[in-house]
Amino acid sequence: MSIKECADLIGVSTRVVSRYARRNADVVPRDRLGRYVITDDVARDIAAGLGVVIDAPGLPLDVLSDPSMREALTRLRFEREHRLMALIRQRER
Repeated sequence: MSIKECADLIGVSTRVVSRYARRNADVVPRDRLGRYVITDDVARDIAAGLGVVIDAPGLPLDVLSDPSMREALTRLRFEREHRLMALIRQRER
């Protein structure tokens, strides 16, 4: 994937990802032409290095109509709410 795709996945600007890639050459490998080789694992490492949590895909839509999955959906909603509120508090500083 490209720097732009990685930045979109992580939720940061391309400038932040390219700066991180330049400064951490051991984390973000390059091919023989000098282009960054970013896989999903490398993107997760970049996100971890930047302190960003990549949102998990969650549950499939089929479970919305399943009453036995109500507890899992509620737990997922609260987890996402807590992450969102933490991000809002962090940006208010």
